[in-house]
Amino acid sequence: MFTYITYAFYNIIYQIISLWFLFYANTYINSKIIPDSLRWQNGELRENLTGLAIIQTIVLIIEVAILAFLLHFINKRFLSNIDNGAVIANWTVIIYLVISLVFVSYLIYAGFK
Repeated sequence: MFTYITYAFYNIIYQIISLWFLFYANTYINSKIIPDSLRWQNGELRENLTGLAIIQTIVLIIEVAILAFLLHFINKRFLSNIDNGAVIANWTVIIYLVISLVFVSYLIYAGFK
C-alpha cells in the first residue's frame, strides 16, 4: 500500500514540475531555439504567425515526449518488483501525456489569441 501512495505522490509532483517546466520553456527557453524570423518581419510583428505556432507546438510536443520517456523509465524501475508494474507504468504515462498535451494546447491557444 505504501508503494502505491509513494508512486502516486511522486507522479503528481512530477506532473506539476513538468507542467511548470513546459510553461517556462515555452516562455523563455524556446524563444532562443526558434528563429526570430518566424515572429518578426522588417522590424514588425508578422500578421501571420502560423509558422511560429507550428514550430512552437512541435518543440513543446518533443519536450513532452522526452519528459514522458523519462517518467516511463522512472516508473518502470520503481514498479519492477510489482505484478503488472509495466501495465501501471504505461497507463500512468498515457494519463501524463493526455494532461500534458491538453496543457500544451492551452499554451498555444492562449499565446496566439
